[in-house]
Amino acid sequence: MVATLETTRSKPTREEAIYMIKSAPRIATLGENVPCPRCGQTLLYEQIGNSYVIECSDESCIRTGCRGI
Repeated sequence: MVATLETTRSKPTREEAIYMIKSAPRIATLGENVPCPRCGQTLLYEQIGNSYVIECSDESCIRTGCRGI
């Protein structure tokens, strides 16, 4: 059985999610390398229509996002 991306990543704590969402503009517009609050690896940003996803480059770490209207 193959685990999907959603089941292999753990949910961030409230503080981690706030840090990741506040880091989104720095990653998206300035291209900064922002460290993951949990493991220290680089956070990745992906724009999807009106929403975006911020995830750790480590596939077993955390992931969060923000949906548009």
